[in-house]
Parts: sequence; C-alpha cells; structure tokens
Amino acid sequence: MQDHVIIYFNESKALALKLQKALSWPAVKVTPKKYSFGEFTLEVNQEVKAKNAYIVTKATRETSKHLLEIFLVADILTKHGVKGIKLIAPYLPFSRQDRRINVNRSVASEVIATLLEKAGINEIITFDLHNERILDFYNLRVTHLSMLDAFVTHFKHLNLSDIAIVAPDYGRFRAANYVKERFPNASLIQISKERLPSGEVVVTDIAGDAQGRTAIIIEDIIDTGNTLISAIKKLYEQGVKKCYVAATHGIFSGDALTKLTALNVDGIVISNTVLTVKESAKLKIIDITPELVNGLKRAQT
Repeated sequence: MQDHVIIYFNESKALALKLQKALSWPAVKVTPKKYSFGEFTLEVNQEVKAKNAYIVTKATRETSKHLLEIFLVADILTKHGVKGIKLIAPYLPFSRQDRRINVNRSVASEVIATLLEKAGINEIITFDLHNERILDFYNLRVTHLSMLDAFVTHFKHLNLSDIAIVAPDYGRFRAANYVKERFPNASLIQISKERLPSGEVVVTDIAGDAQGRTAIIIEDIIDTGNTLISAIKKLYEQGVKKCYVAATHGIFSGDALTKLTALNVDGIVISNTVLTVKESAKLKIIDITPELVNGLKRAQT
C-alpha cells in the first residue's frame, strides 16, 4: 500500500501533475460518466490503495457541480478503504458566505463544512480564506496556506520606492500589515467602506499617508472589482503616484479586469487558485504549486 496518492479531475489536471512531479506521488484521474437527463457519476481509472488520498480541485464557475464531484469521489475512496481523505481546494467554494444575514438565509459555508465532514473528508488544504471565522464551522483539520510571501517576493523584485501597503477594508488589515512589515520604511493605509441600502459599497475614509506613494493593495479576492475600483480612484485622489493590486483569487466576473486596467493601474498580480482565461499585459499570475508543495511537506513532519 502506498502512503499518498493524488486524485484529480479534468479541471485540476495541470496542478495535480505538478504536485506529482514535485512530490513523486502517483496520480489517478477521475473520469465523468454522463447520463442523458443531465445526471452524472464518476469513476477512477484504477483501484486506489493508499493511506492518504489527496483530491485536487480547481475552481471554475461550475462550483455546485464540483462539490458533488468531491462527495462522489470521497465515497469511492471510502469504499476502497482509504482512511486519510484530504481535499486540496485552493479556492474553497462558498467561503464568502460566512455569516447569517437573516433567519431566512442559509450560511452556506457552515453547511458545506458539515457536508464535507459527513462525506469522509478529514482534512482541507486551502488558500487565503475571505474570513477565517469559517474555520469555526469545521471539526476536521484545515491547513490554511497563503500567497502573501509570494506577493512580497514579486514586489521586491520590482524595486519600488515610497511604498504604502493598503488594506482595502478592516478584514484585510492583518494581511496588509504582514506585508508592510517586510518592506522597510513602508507605510500602512487603511481604507474604510460602507455598504449603501442599494448594495453599492463606497469608500468613506482613507487613513494614512498616500501623497507621492506607490500603493500596493492587498486583497484576497477580485470578483466584480467594483469596490476595488472605488478604492483605487480614492487613492489617486489622495495623491498616490502608482498603484498595484495583489489578490490571491482572481475571479474577474464580467468585465472586471477591463475596468480595473482602464484605471491606469500599474500592475495586478494574482495566483492561479481559480481557472481564468482573462488576459492583460498588466496581469501577472503566480503559480501556487511551490507554496502548496511546501505546505504538504510540512504536514508530513
């Protein structure tokens, strides 16, 4: 019996094969079997005999389908006698739904935590959660990795001067301060925002010295980009000379990337936790594989 095996889908093939090469673990592909009514099942192409199986996923816009795939694969692995069923979900589905809005709305991340545990998953490996409070929903182990060090390395190579690290909201203060401490003489800017009754989010205040600075905004997710656009506009009004954005998860719904680059942003750096076909000369994508491999190795010690 092997110690570790990697299980992957079509969407996660590239990441899985990188992990296979770096860790020298065997990899097994999952093949979908579709039915005429829109239903499907899954089949692994060989019997899985291992102590630990790592299900590798990659986020796309078919989130609900991917979750069902995870549950089906976990069932297969359980029937094969695998005791350690690990889920590598670089972008954890539904993780932004982290609190109860009212009694008529479900807290999706809490429900997902329960379902994953019932499916037999006993560890999740993920990156830069939108809000770490959802960790309270999990009774299983969660290995929470971050791309912040990779972003620090990227920006140090740019040899920028007069840097100001920007927390775009209170939830990103700790991450922004972590980055700020790695740049001598960098200042810290805190942006305050307010959600209007219409649902629009507007910038209400900027605390910190922006005049003549090179701003680096530290985000976790770029989705529609609307609140980020408001923050960038406000920073330029406050006198920043350059503006960069770093975000782990680049979703870029609709024309978000086009709208962001139209603001004279000097650069946007994301990781490849989410499959994206968006392209721009200003967009830099950093591979998560080195951080993921290091995290998996640490877990073995």
